[in-house]
Amino acid sequence: MKGINDAAQEMIATYDLRLVVLSMAIAIAASYTALDLAGRVTAAQGRGRKLWLAGGAIAMGSGIWSMHFIGMLAYCLPISMAYDFPTVLVSMGVAAIASGAALYIVSREQMGWRRLLAGGIFMGCGIAAMHYTGMAGMRLEATVTYDLRLVAVSMAIGISASWLALWLAFHLRTAATLIGNLRKIGSAIVMGCAIAGMHYTGMAAVSYQSTNPSGMELSLMMDNSWLAVEIGIATTIVLALALLGSVFDRRLKIELARAEALRESEERFRALAQNASDILVIVAADGTIRYTSASIQSILGYEPENWLSKKAIEIVHPSDRPQGEKLLADALNSPTSNSPTSKITAQFRIQKVDGSWRDFEAIANNLLDVKSVAGIAIAYRDITERQRSQESLRESEQRFRLMADMAPVMLWMCDCDKTCNYFNKGWLDFTGRTLEESIGMGWTQSLHPDDLQQCVETYRTAFDARENFEMEYRLRRFDGEYRWVFDRGVPRLTPGGSFVGYIGSCIDITERKQAEQEREKLLVYEQQARMAAEETNRLKDEFLATLSHELRTPLNSMLGWTQLLRTRKLDEAIIVRAMETIERNARLQTQLIEDLLDVSRIIQGKFRLYVRPLELSSVIEAAIATIQPAASAKSIRLESFLDSSAGLICGDPDRLQQVVWNLLSNAVKFTPKRGRVEVRLERSNSWVEIQVSDTGQGIAADFLPYVFDRFRQADSSITRSYGGLGLGLAVARHLIELHGGTVFAQSPGEGKGATFTVKLPILAVLIEPKDIEQGFWTRDNEGLSECPPGLNGLRVLVVDDEADARELLTVILQHYGGEVMAVASAKEAMAVLTDDASDWRPDVLVSDIDMPNEDGYTFIRKVRALDAQQKGIPALALTAYAREEDRSRAVKAGFQTHVAKPVKPLALVAAIAHLSRRCG
Repeated sequence: MKGINDAAQEMIATYDLRLVVLSMAIAIAASYTALDLAGRVTAAQGRGRKLWLAGGAIAMGSGIWSMHFIGMLAYCLPISMAYDFPTVLVSMGVAAIASGAALYIVSREQMGWRRLLAGGIFMGCGIAAMHYTGMAGMRLEATVTYDLRLVAVSMAIGISASWLALWLAFHLRTAATLIGNLRKIGSAIVMGCAIAGMHYTGMAAVSYQSTNPSGMELSLMMDNSWLAVEIGIATTIVLALALLGSVFDRRLKIELARAEALRESEERFRALAQNASDILVIVAADGTIRYTSASIQSILGYEPENWLSKKAIEIVHPSDRPQGEKLLADALNSPTSNSPTSKITAQFRIQKVDGSWRDFEAIANNLLDVKSVAGIAIAYRDITERQRSQESLRESEQRFRLMADMAPVMLWMCDCDKTCNYFNKGWLDFTGRTLEESIGMGWTQSLHPDDLQQCVETYRTAFDARENFEMEYRLRRFDGEYRWVFDRGVPRLTPGGSFVGYIGSCIDITERKQAEQEREKLLVYEQQARMAAEETNRLKDEFLATLSHELRTPLNSMLGWTQLLRTRKLDEAIIVRAMETIERNARLQTQLIEDLLDVSRIIQGKFRLYVRPLELSSVIEAAIATIQPAASAKSIRLESFLDSSAGLICGDPDRLQQVVWNLLSNAVKFTPKRGRVEVRLERSNSWVEIQVSDTGQGIAADFLPYVFDRFRQADSSITRSYGGLGLGLAVARHLIELHGGTVFAQSPGEGKGATFTVKLPILAVLIEPKDIEQGFWTRDNEGLSECPPGLNGLRVLVVDDEADARELLTVILQHYGGEVMAVASAKEAMAVLTDDASDWRPDVLVSDIDMPNEDGYTFIRKVRALDAQQKGIPALALTAYAREEDRSRAVKAGFQTHVAKPVKPLALVAAIAHLSRRCG
C-alpha cells in the first residue's frame, strides 16, 4: 500500500493495521475504565470525589489521547514527519478536560435530556478539538487540506459517541454484578468503536500535498510501531492502575460497610438483649449457662451473675425438668442456624427470687456453628398472664358454648372472611346437619332456593358496611319442611374496636308468619266483605226504591180505574179499557212477585224443575204469542226463524218459556218504536241455540259483565226510562244453568242493539216426536190442560179469612156450575163437616193456609183425623205462599195439591175437576 501521485503532487497515505487495532483496543479499554470510574466518582463524597474526578479525568483523557496518537502513528506518508511536543501536550490536556467534564456529568444524581444534550456536545467538541489539535502538532514538508464535509461528519460522530458514552456511563455506573460487568464490557466496545470511528473519519478528512516533491521517497516512510507500542503500554499501565484503584476502593468500602453494619448489629443486639421483655440465655453444649441478659433482674429478680455457670436444667421446676431436658437435647440434635427448622420450643415453670413460680415459653436455637455465640441461644418468655388469659378464655368459651347450646334460639358466628365458623346445638338440631356440613357457606344448603340470593346479598351487603342486619327467610328443618325464621346479625368488635366478624341469632317465626298471613287474609276478606256489604246495601236500597215504585205504579192505575168504575157513569168502551188496564197491571204485579219468589228460591237453593223431553219451537212460539201484543203496541216487527228439527232437549217447559219471555220482554222494552226483534232457533253441534237480537239501545261495554247480576240495572236512577226490578235476566241465567246450558250477551255498544244467546244440550237419547205430548204444559196444571172444565153439581167448601177472596172464588166456581159454600175460618169449616143434621156434604175442600187462630195446616190435619167418610175429602191448598217448600209442606199436611195465589180461574177449575176425578 505505497505510492505517490506525481501529477497532483498529493501524497497517498497508508495505515499500519497493527497500530489501528492497537488504537481501537486502547479506545475500548479507556471506555470501560470511564464506565467503571463513573461509579466511583458517584459513590465518593467530598474531597475523595474531587480526587476520583481528577484521577479519572487523567486516566480517561490519557486513554482517549493515546488512542488518538497511536492512530496518528499508524498514519504513514512518504515523507519524514515530526511532532511539536507542546501542541501534543495541549491535545492531551484537552482530552483530560473533556473526560473530566463527562465524569462530572454522569456522577450527578439526575441527568435530564438537556444536560445529556449539552454534555454530549461539549464532550464531542472536546474530543474533536483534541483530534485536530493533535494533527496540528504534526511537522512535515506538505500543505494540509481539509474536506469540510468529512470534518462535519467526524464532529457528528464525536458528539453522537459522546451522547452514547454519557448515557451508558450514567445508567451503568452502579452496576457491580456479573450481568452489570458484562453490560459494561459491551457498552465499552460500542463506545470504543464510536470514538475510533470519529478519529479515523477525521483522518480521512485531511489530505497532504508535498511542498518538496523531490524529497518524497517511499524509503522515507517512518516505522512508528515501537513508539506506538510504548505509548500503548504506558496507557495500559495508567488505565490498569485506575481500574485497580477502583476495585480496591469498591472492596474497601464494602468491607467498611460490613464492619459498620456488624457493629451496629451488635449494638442493636446488646440493646435489645439488655432491654428485652424476654430473658436471653446462651447455653454451652454441656448445658452450662454462659450468658444471661440483664432483663432477668426485672422479670425474675435475679442478678445476671446468679445464673452464670449453672446448669440450664437447674432453673426449671422439678416436675417440668423432662421438658427442659428434651428442649436441650432437641436443640443439640437440631440443624444449625442456617436451617429454618432449627428453633425448638417448650413450656415449663421457673422460680422467681420471691419463691413463686412463673410459666415460661422457651425457644431454643442451635447456634453452635456461630463463632460469636458457639452455643444454644434460648429465649425465655413469661407467659403466665397469657396462660391465665387463655385459661380464662377457654372457660369463657366453654360457658358461652354451654349457654349457646342451651339457648332456645339458633346462634351462629362468622369470621372476617364472611364464612361461618360456629353454629350452636339449636341450629344443628333444627337443620339436622353436622357442624362440618354447616360451617363455611354450607349453611346456605338449608335455605329455600327462592330465598337464597336475597339472603346472601343482604348478608354480604351488611358485612361490607359493618352494619346490623335483619332478614326473614325459609330454612329447611330436619324433616324436610321449610320453616320461616327471623335472623338478626350484629358485628363483633374487639375492646379496641377492631372488626372480627358477626354473631347472629335465628328464631322460628312460622306460626307468626301464618298468623300474619291469616290476619292479612282476614283483613282482605273483611275489606271485601265490607265492600260487598256496602254494595249490597246500595243495591238493596236501590232495589227497595225500585220495588216500591214498581208496585205503586200498577196499584195507582188499578185503584184509579176502580174508583172510576164505582161511579157507574162510564160508557161501555171506557169500562172495557178500564178492565183491561186493571187486568194488565194485576198481571204485572203477579210477574213481579213471581220474580221475587224465584230469586228467593235461587238464593236458598230450593229451585225445582219439572223436566221432560221437549222441542223448543213450541215453547218459543208460546212465548212469542204472549209478548206479541206488547210488540204490536210499539209497532215493533217481531220475527222468528225456528228450526223445528233442531233437536230435543230435556227441560222444564214452563221455566224455559219464562226464560224466552224474559229475553223477548227485555228486547221489546229496550227497542224503540218501529224497531225489530228477531228470534232464532238452530242447532250448533251438540247444542241447541236460541238467539234473541234487537235493534234497541244496546248495552254499554262496562255494564256488559254485570248484565245477568241480581238487582243490576244499567240505569237505576229515578230518571230512568224503563221500569223493572232487574231480576229477569238473573233468573233466566240461573234457569239455563240448571238445565246444563249457558247464556251470554253481546252488544257492539250503546245504540247498536244487543244479542242474547242461550245454549242448551241436546238430549242424548232419541225420542220419537209422537211420544211427546203436544200443547201448553205447566207445573200447576200438569196433565190438566186437556181436561174440559166442568163442575156441574160439584159441591165445594171454600175456607178463606179474606172476604174478597171468598167472594171471588165463589163467583168463579159457581160460573163453572159448582155448588159453593164459603166460610171465614177453619172452625166454621169443621162445623160444616161435623154437622150430622145437615145433608150438605162437600165433594172438594179448597182452603187458604194463612188464617188467624188456626192455619190451614192444622185444619187439614183435623180433617184427616175425622171418620173414614169425612177424612177422604180431596183438598186443595190455595195460598200466597208459593215456595217449593210451601208446596211440599202442604202435601205432607194432607192436601192433595197446591195452587199459588193469584190463580187463573181456568187453572183453579181444572185443578178442582182433577181432584174430583171429573177429568176425562
